[in-house]
Amino acid sequence: MSEAPWRVITPCVLIDKAHFISYILITMNRGKGGKHTKLILLFSIIILLNIVILFYFLNFYIKQKSKIEDNYLYSSSKSKISEKDFYNTPCPEVDILSMKGVRYSLKKYVGEVILLRFSRFNAEDLPRLVFLDHLHGQLKKYGLNVFFINLLRNTDRNISVQFPDLITPIIDDDGYISGIFRARLNDTIIIGKDFKIKFQFNAADNVTLYRQTLKLLSINAAQNTEGTNNLIDRRYLSLLLQKIVFRNSADGNIEYLRNIIKNKNVIITIFIAPCLSCPEMKRIGLINKISENPLKNKPLAIILFGVGNNLNSINQIFRKYEVGDNIKIGIIETLEDQSNEDYYKLFKLDLDPRIIILNNNSDIIFLEDFSNRQNIGSDYLIRLIQ
Repeated sequence: MSEAPWRVITPCVLIDKAHFISYILITMNRGKGGKHTKLILLFSIIILLNIVILFYFLNFYIKQKSKIEDNYLYSSSKSKISEKDFYNTPCPEVDILSMKGVRYSLKKYVGEVILLRFSRFNAEDLPRLVFLDHLHGQLKKYGLNVFFINLLRNTDRNISVQFPDLITPIIDDDGYISGIFRARLNDTIIIGKDFKIKFQFNAADNVTLYRQTLKLLSINAAQNTEGTNNLIDRRYLSLLLQKIVFRNSADGNIEYLRNIIKNKNVIITIFIAPCLSCPEMKRIGLINKISENPLKNKPLAIILFGVGNNLNSINQIFRKYEVGDNIKIGIIETLEDQSNEDYYKLFKLDLDPRIIILNNNSDIIFLEDFSNRQNIGSDYLIRLIQ
């Protein structure tokens, strides 16, 4: 992009102006003595130094402004999306660099689905990021690619490195990427297999994002074997549960679930991530009520959250709900001797959280699904346990 004439600022131009000012001052004071002349020369040198410093910062600003304008002018013809024709328009052909130094070209993913999440990486948005990270892990083999766009103008740069357990690439953005996509904070943009923008969400819930993604991937929940109860053998799911390694929120220690549930009746509630404003968080109160009930065969109550959650955030939530000490709470770290693909089979993305009850032989006697979810309450679960 060529610069406008007014943008061409050189040191010679500024120095000539300084010399001219000095010449005028000396001429006006000619004949008033050498002392005045020396002061004027000193004053001229100070002016010259200030002009050089001003030149440096002015040209730095112009280069930065020109760079941004060049990007936007380029994108106006090839990439930038106008408000009028945002939806179903070709995705901008941009390259993005992750915090780990990996460069991604969005054009490479033609024929697959791309999901972009624009975030501050603060505590409020962490549950959505963890959910989308699990969405990514579960549907990656079907052609889903997720990127988290860290809006640097809204947050400290070091915040995003506090999430090492997320598998989704984190992209730092100085405003260029969000500007091209016309994205606001907490927007989720989904690009279809035809490399056209299909959806932009800001306040959509997790289930909506999941179902829209499935639709664009041209699959349904029945095909997504990790997302259905019927296609997962209960004995296999029980095995996976016993392979869970989690970090206890009370003391931060690593524990093995198989050691805790052996020869015990257990009620396990698995969350992908907590959400204070979500009605599903009432499950915590429900489990708390069951654990306080004077049952003859009181089950061990365990609440687990998916990989990527933060212990401090979890503990704040449970202090709010005044959860008793007899409930074990933790964040899943991994599964013993199992692949990441096996880990994602623990979750059903459109049914989060869900309750699983095991008897003292570690057999699953209750697995929450859409057919029985409406029945779930303290009395119903207590009857199952007894």
